[in-house]
Amino acid sequence: MNAWALGDFREDLTAERRPSAATLRRYGELGRRASDAGVPLAELVDLYLSTAWRGVSAGQLTLRIIDDIVSTVTAGYVAAGATWSRQVEARRRELVDDLLAGSVTGHTTGSAEALGFRLAQPHALLAVAALRELTDADPAGRVVRDGLHRRTREPVLAAAKDGLLVVLLPVVSDGGVPSRVALTRPTIGVPELADLAYALVERAEPTAGWQVASSRPRPGAAAVATSWQEVRQTLDLAHRLRLPDPVLPAGRLDAYRLLLQDPAGATRLAEEVFAPLAAVRGGAEPIVSTVLAVLDHGGNTAAARVLHVSVRTVLYRLERLAELTGRSLDEPADRFTLYCAAMAAQLSPGGKEVVVAAVGR
Repeated sequence: MNAWALGDFREDLTAERRPSAATLRRYGELGRRASDAGVPLAELVDLYLSTAWRGVSAGQLTLRIIDDIVSTVTAGYVAAGATWSRQVEARRRELVDDLLAGSVTGHTTGSAEALGFRLAQPHALLAVAALRELTDADPAGRVVRDGLHRRTREPVLAAAKDGLLVVLLPVVSDGGVPSRVALTRPTIGVPELADLAYALVERAEPTAGWQVASSRPRPGAAAVATSWQEVRQTLDLAHRLRLPDPVLPAGRLDAYRLLLQDPAGATRLAEEVFAPLAAVRGGAEPIVSTVLAVLDHGGNTAAARVLHVSVRTVLYRLERLAELTGRSLDEPADRFTLYCAAMAAQLSPGGKEVVVAAVGR
């Protein structure tokens, strides 16, 4: 280690008087310089102590001098590290904001490369949601970033945005299709990474109501904004559809996205299919819920359990559905139409209330 890190330590020891405030400020600056130079703190402390043991006889005053100087050097070192850490976090925050907004410039690319990201290669984006809004101060960010980095040995960006935790990871192409993250062997797919992110936060806080959405892998910095919109829409759809799944790959909800591409048409479908249910006592909503429960949970018995009604009630509602609409869950084409109409009702801004209002006109 260079002698500069000691400053006037030997002379200050032999002077046999406690250092002044100005002298201690010099040692604090030495600690900051050592931190900036990448000197490990343990080596720096060992340098001072070994110099003291070799150079002087350890009287009580001398030990106080050593303690004053070494403590100040260490404090300067730690302060420099904290400043550097804040600067890195600020750069991460700025980079995430720029990428999610689609503001990709030369500065953005340079900042990414300084943090170890090569934005030209594909990426995967995860969005982590909880029952509360997540912020940069939330420990979930550190838990996910550190946990995924340990598993992947790749740089991981994690920052809060709009109440969600956003996580960006580099990926590689697998057989021409960008589908697997570049990891230590064996490789792990993006869905497995989303599973890992969920496991990390769930273990840290089991009652937070976590949900993780993962984007399709995409190349290029400009595609980060596209991935961000995809995972946000995935979480929004999951909320509106009341999906309990803890992990949601974006591709799983593509059929629902098609309904959203024509919201007026989707609402019209729901109204036309369920309009005849206006004659049913209690309205359309119980029958619409029954249709979804039967199709989502695989049969009448499971639906009855979910709806907290008897199987006989489920059968009665389905009979009334067939009688009034001419559509039956026993017919594949009808089953598809009924499910799409029920989904359209849930995806409408007013939810199933849209259907209730429509059939009541």
